[in-house]
Amino acid sequence: MAATTRQEASGGRGESDVQLRIPELGKRARTRRVLIGAAVLAICGGLAYNHYSRGTAVGEVYRSIPLERRTIVRVVESTGHLDARSRVEVAAPVAGHLAEIKVAPGDVVARGQLLARLDDRATALGVRGAGATLEASVWRVAEARSAAESAEQDKQRVARLKARGLASAQDLEAAEAAVERARAVAKAADAEKSLAEDNVQVAKVGHTLGEIVAPIAGIVLSAPENAGIGVSPDRGALFVVATPLDHMRIDADVSEADIGEVHVGQAAHFEVQTFPGREFTAHVERIGLAAKREGAVVTYPVMLTADNTEHALLPGMTAAVSIEIAQVKDALAVREAALRFSPEGAAVAPARSRVWKHVGGAELEPITVTTGISDGAYTEIKPQPAEALAPGDAVAVGLFQKKADDAAKPGVSLGSKK
Repeated sequence: MAATTRQEASGGRGESDVQLRIPELGKRARTRRVLIGAAVLAICGGLAYNHYSRGTAVGEVYRSIPLERRTIVRVVESTGHLDARSRVEVAAPVAGHLAEIKVAPGDVVARGQLLARLDDRATALGVRGAGATLEASVWRVAEARSAAESAEQDKQRVARLKARGLASAQDLEAAEAAVERARAVAKAADAEKSLAEDNVQVAKVGHTLGEIVAPIAGIVLSAPENAGIGVSPDRGALFVVATPLDHMRIDADVSEADIGEVHVGQAAHFEVQTFPGREFTAHVERIGLAAKREGAVVTYPVMLTADNTEHALLPGMTAAVSIEIAQVKDALAVREAALRFSPEGAAVAPARSRVWKHVGGAELEPITVTTGISDGAYTEIKPQPAEALAPGDAVAVGLFQKKADDAAKPGVSLGSKK
C-alpha cells in the first residue's frame, strides 16, 4: 500500500508539472508569430510606400534636358561616286593587229609616252608603194615637160616656114594645137606627182600611227592584256589614261528640294565603305544644269573635288556625301523634342515657337523662341526676351507618366503636339 501510494503521489506530481509547462511554451510561440507577422507587414508597407511615393514625386513628372551652347551644321546629304578629275580614252588610230603592249593598269605615264605598237608591216609596204608611185610620177612629169618643149619648138619652126611661104596656115594651126596638148599632158603629170606626194605623206603618217602614245600625263586605268588581237578605231578604247589621282572628283546627285541651297565653294565631307568611320573632306566645284528624272524623282549633278595625296581613294568607290550649307557657332541649342513638347491643357501656339522651362517640381514656364538652323537633332533657338533662357536651364522634352495613378507603369510620353 505504501508503495502504491508513493507511485500515485509521484505520478501526480509529474502530471501537475506537465500541465504547468505546456501553456508556457504555447504562449512563447504565439508571441514569436505575432512579432514576425508585424515585421513582414512593416517591410511590405515600407516598400509599397516607397514605390508609390517615388512614382508620384513631382520632380519626376517631366523629363527634361539642359540647354547648351554648341556648333550646329546643316547639311545636304547625297550619294556619289569617285573618279579621276579627267580621263582620256585612247582607241587604235588605224585597223591592224596589236604587236606589243608597253604599259599595264596602274602605271604612271608621261605625255607622248609609248603605250603600244601595232604590227607595222602593212603600213611599211604602203609607204614603199606610195614612194614608188611618186617616183613614177616624177618621170612622167619630166617626159610631159620634154614633150611640151618639143611641141613649142615645132610650132616656132612651122611659123618661120610659113613666113617664107613654105608652110600653110593649116600647118601652123596644127603645130599650135600640138603645143596645147603637150602643155595639158604636162599639167596632168604635175597633178599626178602632187597626189603621189600626198599619198606618201599619208602612208608615212599611217606608219607612225602604229605607235600608240599617251595623250596626257597621268595614270593608266585600263589596258589590253594580250598582244596579237585585231584592233580598229570603231572597236572602242584600247587604253584609258586619267589625270594623276592626287586629286579626285565626286559625281553626286542632289535632289531638287535641296539644290537651291548648294553653291560652288561650299565645304563637304564624305565617307567610303572601305574606310568606315573615317571622314574625308571635299568642296563643291561645279553644279550641273542637266536634270535627271527617274520616275517622280528629279536630281541635279554636282561635282565635288577632294584631296587624295595619300592615294587611299580609288576611282569607282561609292561616297556618302554631306554638303555643309549652313553653320552657326556657339549657338544656344536644344533638342528637337523640346520644340515639339507641350503639356496637356497648354494654350495653342505655332509649331516650334516655344519651349517649356522646368522651374522646379511640376512647374513649367513657357518661353517663346525663334528657331535657327537645325542638324536634325539639335536646333538653334533665340529666346524672347534673350535673358529668359541660359545654358544649363532645364527644358521639358516629355512626361515620365500621364497620370498619377499610372505611376507604377513605366514609359515616357512627349505630351501632346501643339
